[in-house]
Formats: sequence, C-alpha cells, structure tokens
Amino acid sequence: MDLNRIIDIRKKKMGNWLLVIGKTRQILICNKLNKIIKLMLVERDNIINYHNPESYIFSKSDNTVITRNSITNKFKYYIQKAGVPEKFHFHCLRHTFITNCIKKGINVNYVQASAGHSELKTTFNYTHIGIEDLKRAILVID
Repeated sequence: MDLNRIIDIRKKKMGNWLLVIGKTRQILICNKLNKIIKLMLVERDNIINYHNPESYIFSKSDNTVITRNSITNKFKYYIQKAGVPEKFHFHCLRHTFITNCIKKGINVNYVQASAGHSELKTTFNYTHIGIEDLKRAILVID
C-alpha cells in the first residue's frame, strides 16, 4: 500500500456563496479507494486535489451537492435490500471503521487522528467491543 495517498476533507455549505466551514483535515486513503477516486480527480505531489476545488467528489450530474437525506435514503434502500436490520444508518460506517481499527490493534491515538476527533473520549464512544472481543482479550493473559 502506498501510504502517500492523502485526501483533503472540507465541510462545505451551499448558499449564495460557497463557504468552507470548520477545519480542513487530511486523511490517508488505501489504494483501492485511491483508484476509485483518482478517476474523478487530478493528483499533484502525492496529494489528491479536485479538478475544481469547489466541486464535490460525490455530486449530482449538474455538480450540485447530494443532500444528507438523499444519502440516508439511498443507504436505507440498500440496507433493506441486503436484509440488514434497519437500525443501521450511514454513520454506522464510521463506528465500524473506528471499531475495526481498535480491534486490529492500531494505536488509539492514530485512530483518533484518523477520525479527526479532538478528544480521545469521542474516539472511545465510537468503539464497540463485544463479548467475543473480551474472550480474545482474556486469552492473552491465560
């Protein structure tokens, strides 16, 4: 995996003006995701940039933003189609990523930085450990 793959995450708000709100952060992305996104983007100095910095990666054909409700509805549609319980929502993917990182033994400070959390307790709130995880942990000291 090429660890020089970086993507900028910016929160945007549409109105009369396109405003960048919140902080911009950079995250590393894996090669699989890089290949998918690279089809839509231009790369310079190992940093992935938008063809147009004011464009969205995921947008409608007219380059307008896809609304949160649209994403939620599409996610719910595929959840239902897959037979997954409807209690799951799009944000669960973030919880899953953080939990999987912790289960794989990635240092919690790295997980915190990857998630963009300013407080470690926020990262811990995203971590979900079950009885099977506890059984494996107890085997370490057995």
